[in-house]
Amino acid sequence: MTVANLQKSLEKLSAFLDECSQDLTLRRRKEDFTRNRQLTFRQVALLILSAMKRVQDLELKDFFDTAGCDACPSGSAFSRARHKMASEFFVRWLKRQTDIVYECPHETFQGYRLFGVDGSLVYIPDNPDTRKAFPPLVNVGDPMQARVLCWYDMLNDHAACTLLAPSTRAETDMAYECLGNFGARDILIYDRFFAGWGLMRVHQLKGVHFLMRCKVSFSNQVKAFVASGLNDAVVEFRASFKSVASLRDKGVKAKRGERLTVRLLRVDIGGKEPEILATSLMDTAEFPLSVFKGLYFRRWGVETFFDRLKNKFQIEVFSGKSPESVRQDLMAMVFLANLQSMVIRAAKPEVDKAAKRRKHGCQVNRNKNLGLLSR
Repeated sequence: MTVANLQKSLEKLSAFLDECSQDLTLRRRKEDFTRNRQLTFRQVALLILSAMKRVQDLELKDFFDTAGCDACPSGSAFSRARHKMASEFFVRWLKRQTDIVYECPHETFQGYRLFGVDGSLVYIPDNPDTRKAFPPLVNVGDPMQARVLCWYDMLNDHAACTLLAPSTRAETDMAYECLGNFGARDILIYDRFFAGWGLMRVHQLKGVHFLMRCKVSFSNQVKAFVASGLNDAVVEFRASFKSVASLRDKGVKAKRGERLTVRLLRVDIGGKEPEILATSLMDTAEFPLSVFKGLYFRRWGVETFFDRLKNKFQIEVFSGKSPESVRQDLMAMVFLANLQSMVIRAAKPEVDKAAKRRKHGCQVNRNKNLGLLSR
């Protein structure tokens, strides 16, 4: 992404925000945001995006001082105004951001986009409303948490899809939901907790490639592959009754014993036992065994993304306590993380040019960059 592309992208995102401000479906009531007040739909969206982590009145004062406004609304006024906005807006804004990112030149691996799929639990405010919206996992007295699942583009540092759900929802169940957003030139990479006949089958039906790490005990076919001593083989997995029932619950037809052809690979990634990968990438000329160790290792990018969300963007520090505030804040922080990545990619040529004569390379300071972005 060039600086010119970044400028155009920001203009498109701003225009989309203005379009959404006129969309009555993104307001709690059609009467909301109709009066000429300081806290417009646009201002509320930008305030939430500004990553308010300090005392709210101080954050509001800084925001409106920067905007050159003489008057500043109170924290309670902001709380009432944000209640008028549906969190669905940030979901749509994120979707528009993703469309814009891939309209620009972007990095690929042999022409494929690479997405690491993983989830994490985040702490959220504990009150009766959030407990109702996000039921606790086990015990009533446990800290309140919600589950976040991301489809993260490791090459372009971009979260293309993000889901928020109660902690009672399994990541393996959530993984089915966004597959319609991907296609034949995408590779989705999963760790061993996602491996399953049903998820592989749905990838096949939708024409989306996958790479999944499997436990050695995953199936009899995997056990036989390990015992064979081979490093690369094509095998058939058969659907179990449990897999068929799970797919039927999701509206996908399947029969017990139905066969699914996959490629099994043995790679060494430093574990005590053989590391087995299952994939739909059958072309050994385009994807020889030698590429898969590095390909799977790239999945680590989604882990570091969650680390940044929690420790740099402080997604567990919410600016509101209601379930809608939780949804707004979390999606806004993912949007902001993506926006930071867009800026850093656009600045990279200039950074590389400045460091050309240096002994060591330079990188954009993410902390300073975030401070400037959130103002």
